[in-house]
Amino acid sequence: RLIKLLWRYIKRHDLQTEANRNVIACDEKLKKVFGRETVTSFGMSKLIGKHISPTTPKAVPAGKSSVDNYRGTPELAAFCGEETNNRFTITKHLWAHIKKHGLQDPANKKRIIFDDTLQALFGVGEATAFGLAKLVSATSSPPDLKSTT
Repeated sequence: RLIKLLWRYIKRHDLQTEANRNVIACDEKLKKVFGRETVTSFGMSKLIGKHISPTTPKAVPAGKSSVDNYRGTPELAAFCGEETNNRFTITKHLWAHIKKHGLQDPANKKRIIFDDTLQALFGVGEATAFGLAKLVSATSSPPDLKSTT
């Protein structure tokens, strides 16, 4: 969004050079931001990075996988038979349940019609195979990153 606003400002004030439209001739305001007379459109992002701090910390610490343990709801843990498990394990248990009880729509195998057990877990009557992953993510939360360091 910030880049779009900058480009709007650049175009409104006609700051692109005629010889090369990728080069921006900085006016006084942009000189304060970039500390240069000119900047390229590609280099602008790098220079803006100095003024922006990330809004969220890195979600995955070094050496950890994004599929590391997630803590599900107590109901989900009871369903899987494990207190803490990763999303892969949760999904594995769900698919075993779906196959065991024949919950896939015979006409469209991507559609899963939930039984009472799955309806109680997720609060919906059906989902697609892709939607099942979203439901698992919505009912799981990542582990406390502070406790892993």
